[in-house]
Amino acid sequence: LSCKHSVVGTTLCLQESNGVPLVNKGEVMKLGLVILLAGLAPVFGFSEEKNCTVKGMHCDACTEMVKDKVCNDTFEVCDVTVKGKQGMIHIKTKDAAAKIDEKAMTQAMADTTYKVGKCTTPKGKSTM
Repeated sequence: LSCKHSVVGTTLCLQESNGVPLVNKGEVMKLGLVILLAGLAPVFGFSEEKNCTVKGMHCDACTEMVKDKVCNDTFEVCDVTVKGKQGMIHIKTKDAAAKIDEKAMTQAMADTTYKVGKCTTPKGKSTM
């Protein structure tokens, strides 16, 4: 059998009676780690995070009205700002199970003059 055993990188091969290796222990360990991490992804997954433009905002009263309409307990972060005539919502869910529903945000502001524009994921942020 050509498989070797070393202290640093233990490799163990199982073989059939004809001497052909079936399983390399190092590969089994890698596969086991991948399966473990995939199983834990829903528990330790990334929250969703987006920046959305809001049309029609121009003052601090606008930010308060949009906060009242959009921000709720689902979100860890829900910051509403305005610069000039450009409104922005920075929103982040508490966990991976919650998702940002852009249509729901639009519906929440339906009785106002504000409109949700483009939503993007901040650079360097990852969602699962």
